[in-house]
Amino acid sequence: VPAVSSNLSQKLYQDAQTAFDLGQDESAGNKLKQLLQKEPTSDLADDAQLLMGRIEFRKKKFQTAYNYFEQIFMSAYRSPRENEARILGVQS
Repeated sequence: VPAVSSNLSQKLYQDAQTAFDLGQDESAGNKLKQLLQKEPTSDLADDAQLLMGRIEFRKKKFQTAYNYFEQIFMSAYRSPRENEARILGVQS
């Protein structure tokens, strides 16, 4: 079972999602990388990887996007994001 994410990681993810929604991919990516570096096995790790994949997909870096999606469905943990990651991975 993944660890519960810290308040800092939750804020990083929320800020990254907002930046992504505003088209600020570099800012979003930096926040997600911080989150994944600080808490790579937290319950937000799969959300962060999915959003990183979406950023790379939007930049047309399809292999990199696929690699982020693959991390979700190859994880030892069953993620609620797994099906979404598989669909996006196929689109990559």
